Amino acid sequence: MSNEDAPLNELNYLIHHVFLSPKLPQKEDGSTQADRALWTHVIREAISFRSTLVSPDELQKWDVVTRMLDQLGLIQQSMDGLPELIGNMGIRDSIVIPIAAQNAAVILRKKREHTIVECFEVDPPNSEIMATIGRVVCLYPHAAIGVSNSTFDNPAFRQELASFLVHMAVEILPDSEPFAKKAGTQVSEFRDSASGHYIVHLLPAILRGYAGSFAADIHRTRKRVRNEILWDGARAPWRRNPLWLVIRVAIQSTLRQDSGSTDALYKSFMVHLMTQILRTAVENTLSNELLFCMRAKIARRVEKLPTISPELYGLAMNASGAATALLEGRWSTIRLEQEKSSYWAPAELDLERDTHLSLPNSKDYIRQRIAQDGVRTVANHFQPTESPRVCQTNEFRTLTSAILQDAFSRDRDVFVALADFEASVQNNIDMWVSGHREESDCTVIATCIKEYNTAAQLRYAGDPENQSMRLLVIFDLWVALDQIALLHHLELRDYAPEVLFEILEPMLIRKSLPLARVVYIQRYLRTRHLRATYGSVFTDSTGPTTFAARYFARSAELQQLYRKICDDAQNDRNEKITELSTAKQEHLSLLERARACECNYRANHRRKRKHSYSCEKCRLEATARDMKIEVHEWPLPSNTDEAKNVVFELCLPTAFRIWRDMTAMILGDICAVSPPRTVKIATRLEESI
Repeated sequence: MSNEDAPLNELNYLIHHVFLSPKLPQKEDGSTQADRALWTHVIREAISFRSTLVSPDELQKWDVVTRMLDQLGLIQQSMDGLPELIGNMGIRDSIVIPIAAQNAAVILRKKREHTIVECFEVDPPNSEIMATIGRVVCLYPHAAIGVSNSTFDNPAFRQELASFLVHMAVEILPDSEPFAKKAGTQVSEFRDSASGHYIVHLLPAILRGYAGSFAADIHRTRKRVRNEILWDGARAPWRRNPLWLVIRVAIQSTLRQDSGSTDALYKSFMVHLMTQILRTAVENTLSNELLFCMRAKIARRVEKLPTISPELYGLAMNASGAATALLEGRWSTIRLEQEKSSYWAPAELDLERDTHLSLPNSKDYIRQRIAQDGVRTVANHFQPTESPRVCQTNEFRTLTSAILQDAFSRDRDVFVALADFEASVQNNIDMWVSGHREESDCTVIATCIKEYNTAAQLRYAGDPENQSMRLLVIFDLWVALDQIALLHHLELRDYAPEVLFEILEPMLIRKSLPLARVVYIQRYLRTRHLRATYGSVFTDSTGPTTFAARYFARSAELQQLYRKICDDAQNDRNEKITELSTAKQEHLSLLERARACECNYRANHRRKRKHSYSCEKCRLEATARDMKIEVHEWPLPSNTDEAKNVVFELCLPTAFRIWRDMTAMILGDICAVSPPRTVKIATRLEESI
């Protein structure tokens, strides 16, 4: 493409919309002539690209693409011939029809027995483009309907379809036009993109009403689309040409419609197209920034290609080499200009004249400044407000619950306290554990875990990176607690540590020291799991292999407690038996006395015979009936292993109790996963068609 064929403004237009250069216009630059220039360049390079193909299959596919692009040019000129174009479609042919007024496009694909109508919206709303960081992920097409050729080849159907598309392409309907609220009134917002629901939803719904139509199962193209909405004192904003997106989607989907092949052919054409634009830009000696950007984007596309033909590779290398040579030549010119020395003639200097200052208008001001008194300054007494850094320590016994709560409750210094505590744990916990082996040290670590977790969970909410640091510090402390517990209970080594080493993998850690701690903790957990032979300590099962049974077997204190409980229970049972025997004798005595008596009666004021309230016989029977004795319950289970477990729980060893409580808290509370919230499922119309 020579300079005569593409004026400079058209060349800049192509670069802005094809390459999406860093410095873009701040107002709308689209026009019918610009769209025509874009199509002209694409169809010309599509024909040129065909000469680089050698595979018959690729040539056949590319001929379909070329015919489709050629027909797109006819549609751009006038849509009056659309019914004829549709009627002349052959098998495997495709027609792409931009529906500009509806911000949509339709692709017709003729198959042997049916024709597929693909519909998609081109540009998302401005709000989505501006709110998305990076690229907008879109799926094309949004809907695809298969229509039997017996219906599609009907001239009346083709005429109605073409009439519908022509009407939609030029008329902006009220409920598809974007609106904005200004001064309390809804007004048309021409700066935003229209809604394509008439094409994406209504047209497929109409086509489904024809006999033999179906929802086509096609390969959909997922594209990560880059776009910009730029507006600076203009009537309409700049945005990427939607026709360029329609062309790309049409070419890519057409090449994949039958074989489902990869995008290598499409990507190769994009390299060819962009390379030709770069060659023209070099010929027109555009700015360094544009040439550098274009060269870099072409190089990235070439690098991403799985395979590339020698002709295309040579073409890209020649264009990039020409751009590089031009840039290096300009840089050499700049360096030569900078190397030239500035004019310097010391003999022509007059030091006395050049250093003499004439200040005719400043005399009064200078005299006032000299005569004025000195400025009085008030000294500001510095009063430091920094709180003591109590969490910056290598002696964790000093970190009591009260001290930690006070340090973590100061709003101004809470993050400093958390950072000090985290650094102290990472740098000093291993050395501290090596010199502290008492059971009371387990309490120290448990206090640190509880207080730190309470503060960090609140302060780090919503920050995944700091939440990862919180979990890392907690697991660092847990490893220290586990090491001390193992020193006091060697048999604990034979049981799983409960914490899986994979639990640390999702953490977001960037710095080298925390990463090294993660590796250390994972290696420690893996070693603990490999040595475990008896399963978990968190179990209700009984037997000689449980931790409780093994600890009971070696603990004289627990065995003595077990015997004392059994002896006391037996004594209580003997006393209860004696009490029961005495109560039975008393019960029999009361019943015998009652049988020996007769009920007492008395006459009331009407001289009627009535049972006496103070009847001795009834009193004795009631006393016998109301006699009770408390049941004696054996304090331990009848099963010996279960009884040993109960005794173990009554007198838990301190180190094991703290280890078990902290492990349960970490796994059950700190690392617990919240259940997913119920999500209302929304169904798109095209998915239900």
